[in-house]
Amino acid sequence: MVGKHNIWGLNISNVGLALRAVAGALLAALLFVPLSLLPMAARAILPELLPSEAGALTGALVALIHPALPFIGAAVALLSFLLVLLRGSRAYGPATIAFGLAFMAYILLAFSFGSPSLALPPDLAAQAVQQALGMPVEAGVELVAHADLTGLMLVLIAPFALTAIKGILITTSRRP
Repeated sequence: MVGKHNIWGLNISNVGLALRAVAGALLAALLFVPLSLLPMAARAILPELLPSEAGALTGALVALIHPALPFIGAAVALLSFLLVLLRGSRAYGPATIAFGLAFMAYILLAFSFGSPSLALPPDLAAQAVQQALGMPVEAGVELVAHADLTGLMLVLIAPFALTAIKGILITTSRRP
């Protein structure tokens, strides 16, 4: 008979662990693609998709995608794998805290802390204003578009803040 082996309360000698590892790997792969690969691909492919006339606009659009998003997305995917794998062990609480905090950081960066802005280069801004007004405009005009997405960002962060609180409660609870 095979003996039971426990590491931090996680039974590593049963089939259930293997199934959780497979399920965790699938979940991590499903999260990795949109959270890590898409921002990375958007930064690389966006300049090639837009016409060459939009070169200045392309730089402004790429600036909206924070360079740390792919790395934090990869961390979220890894932590999701660990959450599925470590469920029921003593390490589940700290992993839950880390997952909640990492996803909150991802959302904060994806929404530029609630107020993303798009600054059009002066020559492109002057050209757009000139076409709209039908009169010559000095090239020193700078257009900046701001959006207040704080409410939406807070709504999206709330479940992950609760996840981090759940992890704190799991970690601090005294179960025999």
